[in-house]
Amino acid sequence: GFTAFTPQQDESIRANRMLSLSGAGIGLAAGYFFADQTSYSSEDYWLISYLSAYGGFNGAWLPGLWLKDTDNDKFSTQSTGGALIGTSLGATSGILLSQFENFTFDDINEMALGSLASSLFGAGIGLMVPVDDDGDMRPWVTGMQAAGILGTAAVALMAPHTDFSDGDTTLGFLATAYGAWQGAGASLLLDGTDRQVAGAVLATTALGAAGGAAISQHIDATTAELFAAFSGSVWGAWIGGMGSVALQQDFGIELSNKELLGSFFVASDLGLIATAIAMSPIVDMQPKQVGWINLYGLSGMALGSALGAIFPDVPFWTSNVSGSAAGLIVGAIMTSYLEM
Repeated sequence: GFTAFTPQQDESIRANRMLSLSGAGIGLAAGYFFADQTSYSSEDYWLISYLSAYGGFNGAWLPGLWLKDTDNDKFSTQSTGGALIGTSLGATSGILLSQFENFTFDDINEMALGSLASSLFGAGIGLMVPVDDDGDMRPWVTGMQAAGILGTAAVALMAPHTDFSDGDTTLGFLATAYGAWQGAGASLLLDGTDRQVAGAVLATTALGAAGGAAISQHIDATTAELFAAFSGSVWGAWIGGMGSVALQQDFGIELSNKELLGSFFVASDLGLIATAIAMSPIVDMQPKQVGWINLYGLSGMALGSALGAIFPDVPFWTSNVSGSAAGLIVGAIMTSYLEM
């Protein structure tokens, strides 16, 4: 691996070969010396495999710390060398760690997800940094590697003390998707470049995943409760966003693209907050009740759309949004009298 970073002229080829042979010899000698003093379980092999792969991935992008783009003639050779070095360091780290810690398969999977989330976050932040050349990969590669390594180490310390149920996994998935949605909205509203929009989506996706994982350790929510809670976000985006479309299409009110986008994302947040409050101990609404309210909302939407389609004088989008809102309100009133 190191020979990829040394000159490739004729006079250095012999030295490079000696370096390769020396590395192989040291590795064999170390393996022979420690063979009787180490033992490995199935979980240890999984840990070593994961860290080898992650090390190889980071090593392959190591030249991105000083080369601006992959079109550079040196990138291919140095990337190969970096991958070999990273794989070796990752495997060595896994071997050493396995002798001092007893990680379960779940712990290692958490570490892998932590590596992914933290690397995405770092790359996202790097992409959001203003640069003169959009092809310059140095900021995002630096962010990806720094955040990825720190995040992996942090999750490795916490993994033995955390536990995730099916509901926790659902929360992580929904929080990840919601983070991506909000990141896209925020960057578009701030008039970011395509590169910055991509960075914001990556960073907020990672933050959503990390936030969902952290929150899941302090609440005990079922999958039904979580989907019911997040349905408020969908309704908020639909009524708020399409309400703005109705103002523009049906009443001729001019709205900028930023105002239209803003109505979708802000209303989405308000809808999520409203449903979360409804399902909290303050109101104590059950998932089954939220499900019936959603059904009433869909029925109202269908009725409003039908009216707008059948009667030309009825503004279509206004009828659609009004029907949706009225259906949700009627559903909330009707279900409050029923035993759930």
